[in-house]
Amino acid sequence: MQTYSVGRMNHLFGTKVVGAVMTETTHIQAREVRGEKAVELPLLPLPPGGPVPTGDGLSWAELAISKA
Repeated sequence: MQTYSVGRMNHLFGTKVVGAVMTETTHIQAREVRGEKAVELPLLPLPPGGPVPTGDGLSWAELAISKA
């Protein structure tokens, strides 16, 4: 039995972007199983002084700029 939301999302699994995300997820999990250290890229603002994605990528945050 398919739920409404599953039925709406099934077409997404055939898209390139979702395929790439699933592939990268598999690679991350494999590296973890092998004990390899995760590499986190630095957060860079989109426009100068603009918001940056949070570490989990689910929202945005303001970039803290130190004025020394």
